[in-house]
Amino acid sequence: MTPKPRNILLLVAMALLCSVLQAQTKCNVPADECARQIRSMLAGKKYLGFQVVSGANSTGIFVKSVAAESPAEKAGLRAGDRIMMLAGKDLTNAKLSELRKLRERWLASDRNPDDEKVVMTINRIGTYKRLTLHVQKLSKEQIDKVVAAHLRSAHGMVVAGSN
Repeated sequence: MTPKPRNILLLVAMALLCSVLQAQTKCNVPADECARQIRSMLAGKKYLGFQVVSGANSTGIFVKSVAAESPAEKAGLRAGDRIMMLAGKDLTNAKLSELRKLRERWLASDRNPDDEKVVMTINRIGTYKRLTLHVQKLSKEQIDKVVAAHLRSAHGMVVAGSN
């Protein structure tokens, strides 16, 4: 039985879609070069250890997740907290772009991270709390995890000792 032209077109479209999706998750740079570049980019970088999302109507900034053993976790920050103020800047009705600019400017500063801290005010279920986050540089173990995740997802490799 000969396939109908419509079915052939559908099969071709599906094959193209699969190849595009695979190409999006694959990296064209050799794995060892990727690992070297990632390590170079992250060496000495400061971090606070939390991710954010915008609230309803794109205003207000909420904590999406907190990395284990990060400055954010150690300070008591939790997923769901609303960030009201960070480093003296009112973020009550801010958009994510405002926080990103503030965070990038602050993290790019030449301050010594060994004595740096950031004070933030959060709203947790109607209760305001003031938290102090002590800045850290990314550790070798944290960088290794980033490298392993990239090698796994973009190169299909499993790195020994990675989670």
